[in-house]
Amino acid sequence: MTEISREDIWIALSDLYLDTDIEPFLEPCAQLLAESSFSREELQHMLLDEVHPALVTNLLSVAGEWGSFDRDWLCARLRKKRSAWNPRVWLARRIMRGYARTQWQRLDEIIVRLRSARTAA
Repeated sequence: MTEISREDIWIALSDLYLDTDIEPFLEPCAQLLAESSFSREELQHMLLDEVHPALVTNLLSVAGEWGSFDRDWLCARLRKKRSAWNPRVWLARRIMRGYARTQWQRLDEIIVRLRSARTAA
């Protein structure tokens, strides 16, 4: 079984920020997250504090990305070190924070179900 990397998680979570119906992406995203070795707390952090600030503006754009984000571009953007306090990052984290939390709750329910089923098997 191949180890699921942080970058793989970022790519899966980025689908939640496409300018399209994300329903078809939820279950596959949660499946990948559940199969990873990351804790639920780490996964939540990746969504709320890494992916969300980097991609939330796509949801606010009139003509946002709707296909998929380029892996190299996305990973480079998320790896970029930021200063301790950056007003743009601070604002991005707060814009539509409820959206990110709602998506996390939905993903987390599926992750718990999948991990419980795997443990029981």
